Amino acid sequence: MKKLLSFMLFAAAVILSGCGDPDAEFNALKKEQHDAYSAIMAMWNDSIPPHFVHAIKCEKQAAENPQIADSLLAVAQAERAAGNAVKERFTLVQRTHLDSIESLAQKYAHCAADAFGAYYCRRKSIGKDSLALLYKRATRHIRHSDAGKAAERYIKTSQLAKGDLFVTFDAIRADGSKFDWNVIDGKKVLLIDDGLWCMTHGMDNSAPVRFFDGLMGRDSNLVIIICLRSNNLSEVKGTINEYGIGHYPVISELKGDYGTLSWLYGNQTTPTCIYVTQDGTIMAITEGIDTAAVDDLLQ
Repeated sequence: MKKLLSFMLFAAAVILSGCGDPDAEFNALKKEQHDAYSAIMAMWNDSIPPHFVHAIKCEKQAAENPQIADSLLAVAQAERAAGNAVKERFTLVQRTHLDSIESLAQKYAHCAADAFGAYYCRRKSIGKDSLALLYKRATRHIRHSDAGKAAERYIKTSQLAKGDLFVTFDAIRADGSKFDWNVIDGKKVLLIDDGLWCMTHGMDNSAPVRFFDGLMGRDSNLVIIICLRSNNLSEVKGTINEYGIGHYPVISELKGDYGTLSWLYGNQTTPTCIYVTQDGTIMAITEGIDTAAVDDLLQ
């Protein structure tokens, strides 16, 4: 028995000595992909927004100068077509990048906590059964990580959906105080789960708040809450300043992608919007802003 135990310990030591640091190895490869993708996104910002900005300017000028409106609108249409063509090409590159990240995560997910986290962030595309199998194979270190705990909750929980009662969660505001959910009692609620950058289309950081202000103008009984997937209060404060959203309730669980909105509601894409009626019922959950759902909520 002692010989068998000694052999097992020796074998484990040999295996572990050859493994290196899976987290470091994964992060090095991920950084290579991130750097390449950052360069791609820089090209995105340089090449796509100018087309749409020019189109918007032409459309505005057309409204102000009806005598040359046809010519200006033709230019605007051409600019939008060019922008959409470039955007379509970049979307294919983006999809390829995400597939590559998923493949890399799958390779390391059973031994590297960061890789498991990246895999968890693709949970809807891989399915709950696959995630459960991976969690079962994962090391104790991974299961006790933030991503591992979120995955366990997600696997064991039936995610909330349309028709369920909205469930609140512990969150704090930028000043570090606990958020008081009593502000939503008897109110209609639109909860924005991060993703403000996506709402700007890379062009105008004031676009989200102008949209929110417009909704508030339609219904004074509406409460708009913006939940940021931040890891610290500095990030929360920075986002508030960047987008000028300080007059709205801005909250965070400070858990990044592993908060309640991910495991209890199943939110993956940001922004994901949760629409709650006055009696606390979830009317809809949509990826991105859905104008039809907004209209239904505000009617």
